[in-house]
Amino acid sequence: MKGEGTLGQIVDLAVVFFILLSIAAITIESVSDISSKYKSLLDSVEVLITIVFSAEYIIRLWSSNRRIRHIFKPLYIIDLIAILPSYLSLFFPPSLYTQSLAFRAVRIFRIFRVFKLTRYLSVVEGMQYVLRTKKSEIASIIVLSLIFVFLMGSLAYYVEPLTFGNIPNGMWWALVTIATVGYGDLHPTSVLGKLVASALIYMSVAFIAVPTAIIGSALTSYYFKPELVKCSKCGNAKNPKDSMYCYRCGAKLVRAEPSDFR
Repeated sequence: MKGEGTLGQIVDLAVVFFILLSIAAITIESVSDISSKYKSLLDSVEVLITIVFSAEYIIRLWSSNRRIRHIFKPLYIIDLIAILPSYLSLFFPPSLYTQSLAFRAVRIFRIFRVFKLTRYLSVVEGMQYVLRTKKSEIASIIVLSLIFVFLMGSLAYYVEPLTFGNIPNGMWWALVTIATVGYGDLHPTSVLGKLVASALIYMSVAFIAVPTAIIGSALTSYYFKPELVKCSKCGNAKNPKDSMYCYRCGAKLVRAEPSDFR
């Protein structure tokens, strides 16, 4: 939790509780047998959650310095989208709101409430650090994997056109094979097709291992940042904390005594 002080921690826990309650209510609502039996209770929970999230949105926006600027920030947009479907239901008949495809699509936006959790979880900062520092590597892997899926899917189609039918089906088979899912709805039957599948399975190990290593190294550097000492002579700030001398100029490193930080 990111709240400062006891009151901040309590407020954060309360908001997280209502987010989880909202997710549970949305999930239960999709089960027709349960939702029909407890419809009034679920409606009451939805009203309560809407009030809490609306109050949180208004207070958070009002307490910010630049309100107009904050409205367009991603987390504020998510907060607004999360409560918008509930207010739309007040202005349209229940039959239209529940049966119309357009309004049903709007109701889907309620699942965006799960993204409100990102504001209260410090682990999200680690993932943001990964995306910020390794975005070029991650983008390169995504592009290469898409190219590889297209090539292998096309190759599978030309090797066994009767089995796969078209290139998109071949790409679907290549994608589930790389992901090691293997639904089994499509699979090669000829010797040449099995050789293509074997090559694809072999290469899929690299497509899983490489991004895992990149993300893992970035998270390690984020959570286990080494303590460094700055040299007062040359200004080199990359000396390990247990070093006695600067590795650049050789000067003796001077460390502040504990009393200096009081």
